Amino acid sequence: MRILIVGISGYIGKALGSALKSDGHGVIGMTRSASALDELRKQGFEAALGDLREPSALSASILDVDPDVVVCTASAGGGLGDAKAFSADRDAVIALTRVLQGRDKTLVFTSGSAVFGTFAGGGKSDPAYPEDAKLPLTRAQFAPAQFETPLTFVEELEAAIGARVEAEQALLQANGLRGMIIRPGNIYGYGGSIDIPKHIEIARKIGVAPYAGPGQTTHGYVHLDDVVSLYRLVIERGIHRGIYHAVAEEVCQKDLAHAISRMIGAGDTAQSVSLERMFELGGVRGLRLSVNKRLAADKTRRELGWSPTRFEALHDVEFGSYAR
Repeated sequence: MRILIVGISGYIGKALGSALKSDGHGVIGMTRSASALDELRKQGFEAALGDLREPSALSASILDVDPDVVVCTASAGGGLGDAKAFSADRDAVIALTRVLQGRDKTLVFTSGSAVFGTFAGGGKSDPAYPEDAKLPLTRAQFAPAQFETPLTFVEELEAAIGARVEAEQALLQANGLRGMIIRPGNIYGYGGSIDIPKHIEIARKIGVAPYAGPGQTTHGYVHLDDVVSLYRLVIERGIHRGIYHAVAEEVCQKDLAHAISRMIGAGDTAQSVSLERMFELGGVRGLRLSVNKRLAADKTRRELGWSPTRFEALHDVEFGSYAR
């Protein structure tokens, strides 16, 4: 197959591109940087110019290279995850569905566990949401009144996730193509990704890793290798309107904070702070670190035979790729 990866220079895209090329597929790397085109070609990829923030030009580029499959692993906001970035992603998905529909094509969109983000005052919330859980969550679900979450934080999450859910729904409602969604948990491995490096950055800045409230906020985690294996299965076996979750283990923020503190040489300590302080330290990402993001992947495992093999997030932080 000819498979185009939007965001091939990114954390997921780079690993996925190499894997699909080794599988014998013709891989086309799409980048928004003209200077990166030659480098992609040197690596054995076809290369195309396109930017999620410019849907019309993106659509024209897709038509020009005519792939069988388009996999979108990037975000217009470069991982910021705010309302502006997710709105741009939504507009890009709508443009992609329009240009691909009726042409026997496949579109895989990378969403994420943040669509099930819930404030709980630093506590663990239930449930771990399955693939077919109804979205968007109501405000009573993602920001229960008893936790008195500041309204500005509630509204920021509501706007961002609303745009993300609209992107998902645009793909799921499209006809004339095979459209599928992958929702990874927090991805880790090889010293990369977004949330763990942000948490480490904050810890180095203040000398100790913080966590919100009692520190029981819980996230699903998955190693990059296992995420790549799921993309391969989705491309091969996924069904139209399929939603697939990638999560292998769960980690609470207090345990992660202690692992980070030990890794940076701050000893076996971590610091409980307010949600407002987490925002002050990390902006939108500080908030993302402080909401529960719990996924269940039973349906994905059952339908695709996906079986993650890496369960070492805390060890990788303290002793592995992030320590190095």
